Amino acid sequence: MTTPIQDHDFGIGAQVYVEGLSSDDPAPWPDEPSGVIVGSGGAAIQNVTNSGGPTRMWVVQFDSPQTHLDGTGGHTSAQVHEKYLHLAPPVDAA
Repeated sequence: MTTPIQDHDFGIGAQVYVEGLSSDDPAPWPDEPSGVIVGSGGAAIQNVTNSGGPTRMWVVQFDSPQTHLDGTGGHTSAQVHEKYLHLAPPVDAA
């Protein structure tokens, strides 16, 4: 598992992976998909504090349809908590 990147690294157009934090905090997308951030979720611009502390959401367009942890499938995009996201490594243009 990787540690999420700092808040300022996320934004529309960023290529990301969705990963669980631990077995006690799995990602809602068990296949740990990749995708692109296409929009800000309900709390992406301003931090919203909940019992776990500040959180932000991003709309991720998945590279292929995904099945949610609840068993529903065929999702092509979803709002994802930033804590489950990490940036894809940069592509070497050389």
